[in-house]
Amino acid sequence: CGGSGGDGAEAGISLSPTSGSTGSEMTVTPPCDEPPLVAEWISPTGFSSLIASTESQSTLGLTSVPGDATPGTYTVVVTCANNPQPVGEANFEVTD
Repeated sequence: CGGSGGDGAEAGISLSPTSGSTGSEMTVTPPCDEPPLVAEWISPTGFSSLIASTESQSTLGLTSVPGDATPGTYTVVVTCANNPQPVGEANFEVTD
């Protein structure tokens, strides 16, 4: 799909809420026009985990905090439709 509409900004997404515990759900804005929405969670220590959303979750912009994430600030990098080009990134605080 190659970037549906060309926003091109590095921080082209927002997360709601911006903090939560492992397993909690969050919304990515804007959602993916084409699934899957994949959120890569990257910690300052180098931990990385991928969460792929279902088709219906992707079009609603829903994803969740990885179950194996430890407390701290993560950079969440979002891609859509199996396109390696990120649509954006934002920070999320994982709590206990």
